[in-house]
Amino acid sequence: MALIKCHECGSNVSSEAASCPKCGATPRLPDPPNWKARIIFALASIALLVGYVQYSDWSEKRARKRAEVDEFMRREHLTSEQRVAEDNAKKAAEIEAKKMADEKARQEKNYSIVAGGESVCEGAIKAMLRDPATAQITTDHWSIESEQEGIYWLTSIVRARNGFNGMTIGSWQCKFRHKDGKSEALDLKPLQS
Repeated sequence: MALIKCHECGSNVSSEAASCPKCGATPRLPDPPNWKARIIFALASIALLVGYVQYSDWSEKRARKRAEVDEFMRREHLTSEQRVAEDNAKKAAEIEAKKMADEKARQEKNYSIVAGGESVCEGAIKAMLRDPATAQITTDHWSIESEQEGIYWLTSIVRARNGFNGMTIGSWQCKFRHKDGKSEALDLKPLQS
């Protein structure tokens, strides 16, 4: 039961009352929702959305086809020397892109190798220190001894407490093998500062 305004006098009337207690007018109940109109609106919206998607797809295909035809017509107006030069430039660009992709893949592989080497070398270096908990180890540089055998060198700068409770800085060189995704330390030696 809800209160509604009387359309005649404006006083509050129960929605279940037969007439207004003040003026006697029969209350007008709000119109029930028009479900047919809502369903038609929803279906029309869906139809418009589907039409838009279809048109966008068709428009995209048409634009691609148009670009192919324009490219074909452009190449038809070139001399054979210009076509050859253009083809060579395109091949050179593809070769350069492949080189760049290969270099990126090589760098990512080397990064994972160096990360594995850093981990095992850091453990080996800490095992040699008096106070390994204070060690701060940063990689200075790395090099490849034998890529076929997976042997690499890693030079690290180490800052740690010595036996007299003072901080020392030194360089360590670690030789490690990386094989089948795993790294193991082979040799470790401090470098002279």
